[in-house]
Amino acid sequence: MQSSRPTRLIDPVLAVRQLSRYEIPGRRYLGRADCALVVAGAGDSYETYLPPRRPTSLRGRTAVYEVDLGVHPLRLCTRLPSDIDSFEFETTFDLTWQVTDPERFVISQERDIPALLNRVLHRLLRPVTRQFPISSSARAEVSVQQLLDASGDHAARQGLRLGGTARLRRDPDERAQQGRLRAAQYNAAAALAEHEVELVRLDQQQQLKAQKIEFYRHHLARGGLDALLLHLAEHAQDTPLVVENLRADEKRTIENQLGLIDRVLPEGTLEKYQLEEPQRLVLALFRSVFTQAVSESADAQQEDPLRKPPGLAAQHPDSPAWPV
Repeated sequence: MQSSRPTRLIDPVLAVRQLSRYEIPGRRYLGRADCALVVAGAGDSYETYLPPRRPTSLRGRTAVYEVDLGVHPLRLCTRLPSDIDSFEFETTFDLTWQVTDPERFVISQERDIPALLNRVLHRLLRPVTRQFPISSSARAEVSVQQLLDASGDHAARQGLRLGGTARLRRDPDERAQQGRLRAAQYNAAAALAEHEVELVRLDQQQQLKAQKIEFYRHHLARGGLDALLLHLAEHAQDTPLVVENLRADEKRTIENQLGLIDRVLPEGTLEKYQLEEPQRLVLALFRSVFTQAVSESADAQQEDPLRKPPGLAAQHPDSPAWPV
């Protein structure tokens, strides 16, 4: 006699023994100790013997069904429809089942528990999941679980007890589509953020440029060429910006002051620290850029007498802070 059960049981009816009319009187059929015996008699009569009860005689009986009473795990993977047929919920059921009414199960003639439960659950749950869009898998899962917990009556009709959990996931195609949409949204948001950062950077550059121009104009308008040259010694890259934004009268003033510097520089009229090499280099750079800009401006005036030289805004009444 075998006492172990199969690891994955499909049919709980482990054995069926047909009895002859000449069955020896008094002979007992014991079967497995943990199984129920369902004895078929004349007509449609059945009698169930739960362990440890066993029939004392099989006279007049036609068959004995040996039915497993253990609790068995079962995992079912299936698909349930959403509110549109294009997408389905991937559904996983982790179930436990047990025969609680051996006679009812024998009479049902069912012999494949996974197929039976899959059919029962589909008939029970498909109308529920059709009420949810594919994006609402969490809400659909809650409803499916509630219905699964209340499915005792449906399982009892087959002589079974059923329990377990349900997990729903969105259709793989829909998940892939949502992934592409999220990636597109992320890229669009990143591009927008980058564009906004670039706009802020450009705006800051324009503000800094305007501050620099106003600063240089302030000192040029007051004849502060020495202070201007000292500042350009530390910020030589601003020299083209200064020359580019000079008006014609300012350029003439600077030209006169540059000539004056050329005449007085050997006599030491500037301070000693102003005669250091960085200041001399800036002065030479400023003179070179300025001379080129004046030449280009004169050529442009000859070509177009009506053209106005580039200029700056009105002079600021107060001395602005030095931009960096």
